[in-house]
Amino acid sequence: MTLQSGIGALVVISVSAAVVSMMSPDGEIKKYINLVSVLAVLAALAVPVASALGSVPDMAAKLEEINFDGASDVGFDAVDLSREQIEKSTAEQIEARFGLDRGSVSVTVTLDAGDRSAIDITGISVGVPRGASAEKVRAFVTELYKNTAAVDVYEVDDGG
Repeated sequence: MTLQSGIGALVVISVSAAVVSMMSPDGEIKKYINLVSVLAVLAALAVPVASALGSVPDMAAKLEEINFDGASDVGFDAVDLSREQIEKSTAEQIEARFGLDRGSVSVTVTLDAGDRSAIDITGISVGVPRGASAEKVRAFVTELYKNTAAVDVYEVDDGG
């Protein structure tokens, strides 16, 4: 049951209970009608709570995946995704700048994720096809990253 449907059911039951309670005759029976109305509203409240408690095993399984040394496996996926994006973007910029074939440059980035609020690029390794000027590529990448990371450029035979 979703939160919206649970709230909708609670509203419908509450309004129905109020209408029935107002329409009931005064006397001993009104007390019982009010009791049944309150029990119906409580039951309507209990259904979403029971549904939420039913998902506790799933939440517990997700908690088991967390590494309580300060980071979770999910966080490392974000770091890996960032690393992949940096590598792809850097390779595309080198290829465009030096007129190299698409996919001919390989880039490997080393990140320091010790401080999750400020992940640092500590090293960049670039493989360029033979004939490309490794020194010009090194200077371009060094400038691209404002001289904040160690840059290693090497030539590869088959462009990958």
